[in-house]
Formats: sequence, C-alpha cells, structure tokens
Amino acid sequence: MGGGVVESALRERGGEPGLKLIETMLWDGHHAPRWPLHLARLRRSAALLGWQFPAVEVQGPDHPARLRLTLGADGQLDWQVSALPEPKPTWRVGLATARLSSTDPWLAVKSTNRQVYDQARTALPDGLDEVVFQNERGEVCDGTITTVFFDRG
Repeated sequence: MGGGVVESALRERGGEPGLKLIETMLWDGHHAPRWPLHLARLRRSAALLGWQFPAVEVQGPDHPARLRLTLGADGQLDWQVSALPEPKPTWRVGLATARLSSTDPWLAVKSTNRQVYDQARTALPDGLDEVVFQNERGEVCDGTITTVFFDRG
C-alpha cells in the first residue's frame, strides 16, 4: 500500500471522537533512553492523520517510571506517569489466533484504536503473558502490549 493511500485511509478516521496517538516509554529517572525514536514515530503518525504536532520535551520524575504520552487531534498532549511493572525474568509468549493484515493502515501508528489487541488480551490463555500477531504472510508484527523490534544498538 503506497504512502498516499495509507495517509488517506488514516485521515478518513483520524477525526473520530476520542482517538489519540500513544507512546509508552521507560523513564530511567533521568531520561527516556529511546525518546528520539518515540518522538519520530509520534510525529510521523500525527502527519499521517493530518494532525498538528506541538513542540514536546520528555520529562519525568526523579525515579524510574513508565511514561505514557497521548496526542489528540486537537494537538493536546497528556503525560501520565505510573510505576514500572515488576520485571519478569521470563515471558511466556504465544501466537494470537487472529491475523493482522499487512495492508491495514492502522498498523503504521500506535493509537487508542486497539480493539483487536484488547480482544486478544482479554482472551489470553492461562499461563501466557503475551501473544504476538502475525500478518497474512506469517510475519510477526505486533503484540497486545508489546512492540516487536530489533535493537540495533
């Protein structure tokens, strides 16, 4: 799907009431280690939706925390700070039964448009901490509460 088609498909629903873009990140007590990547994705997502993108700087408490930044269609930014979950030494991960379409434009953004993720999370089998989704080609593309990525340093 070409960039213009993705942008058009997202803009058609970009004005839905309550829709927000989401970035969730680690705050180590001093900075957010992956902040430039989160900021770039948020800026790119806002552009795809045709939303204004205000200036934003990451800030957090003087202790490690989970930061969640949301951006609304009106340009309103909202920071939420919460405790980090207890780290798990091992996660048990399975494959979601639902498949995601590689042509779904919503896979290009992290947003409150999360129905398929919430449904899979609600149906999480006992003993699993997470399920990841595959697309129609069998490629792993996302988790219900995690993001699949390669850490290139």
